[in-house]
Amino acid sequence: MISYGAVFWLSLVAIVPVSFWLIFFQSNKKNNWSRSFLLTSFWLGVLSSLLAVFLEIYYFEKRVPLLTAGSQNGLEVVWGILSGTLPIAGIEEFSKSLVVVWAIFRKKILSLQNGLMMGVLAGLSFAVTENGIYFARFLAAGNDLISGGFWQVVFLRFLFSTSAHIIYSGLLGYFLAEFLSKETAEEKISAFLKATLIPIAIHTSFNSFLETAWGWLIFPIVLGGLLVIFFLYSKKGSATFFIREGGRL
Repeated sequence: MISYGAVFWLSLVAIVPVSFWLIFFQSNKKNNWSRSFLLTSFWLGVLSSLLAVFLEIYYFEKRVPLLTAGSQNGLEVVWGILSGTLPIAGIEEFSKSLVVVWAIFRKKILSLQNGLMMGVLAGLSFAVTENGIYFARFLAAGNDLISGGFWQVVFLRFLFSTSAHIIYSGLLGYFLAEFLSKETAEEKISAFLKATLIPIAIHTSFNSFLETAWGWLIFPIVLGGLLVIFFLYSKKGSATFFIREGGRL
């Protein structure tokens, strides 16, 4: 049985890499976000992970299995994986998107770079609780805290899963900011669809590959995704404000 106390204390371990990002956000003059706003956004991201947990529990309790016992053909196996990974990806990206939407209503998303960075922050803070739960499960299975196996899990979670959440949510935030910047209905619909479908598709692919012999594909997903995030962050015009408090520029 998982101890909630263990989840809390092990989540503190997961905060360590996030702290470096918070320092970066604070020092980034292009965002111009106060420390209190960053901390509030961080804790909202942590709460979004709890919302996702409740929604995921509800989904799996209500889900009706579509595979019959002993089904082994390829299409059914693929559907069996996707029926778990696709809804999970949708639930988690929806939960994190609420943090970005909150920042939009606070008029803190004034550029594409703002949206990207708020998405990254939402993904990082979401990963804090998720990592804490994984660490607690590992210990609940009878593994030793001092063992190399535990710290291997910590390293892999920080390196791959946390980076993956940065990618999903960073893209989500970027495209939601793009939605704000567009003028026509067609452009807004296109940006909204990208904000919805691209993060969920990457998230689903990452989780699905982890459950198959194709797990090595998470390496190019993470590497390529981080390169895309860096490119969008550095892209000319991404830091240009398209909205001021008084209205559109």
